[in-house]
Amino acid sequence: MDKRLAGLRILVVEDEAIIAMLLEDMLADFGCEVVGVVPAIEAALAVVRDQPVDGALLDMNVHGESTVPVAEELAGRAIPFLLVTGYGDRDIDPPVIRTAPRLKKPFSEAELARRMVEVFIAG
Repeated sequence: MDKRLAGLRILVVEDEAIIAMLLEDMLADFGCEVVGVVPAIEAALAVVRDQPVDGALLDMNVHGESTVPVAEELAGRAIPFLLVTGYGDRDIDPPVIRTAPRLKKPFSEAELARRMVEVFIAG
């Protein structure tokens, strides 16, 4: 995979355990440091506020709650994030989500690496 991703500190916000584990394994393959795999908004906000984070992978909805507060916190700190979601673009989404880069589920490891380079490195 792309060596430019090695060493990046990545937060994963995902409530489906299988997808979270898959993402964690892929990130390990890329040489990333996973600073947290969290299934809840408050826990994600705590990681963003308390730990150095280079980027985040966000599901749009965790346990029925929108991840908009996490996206807004990341944007306010100029931390790039990638929406990893089954949702398409929706006009009703707030601008921080509507304009965010996305990776549509399901995806391959190569697709994730490519999008992460685009968003976290080249961005």
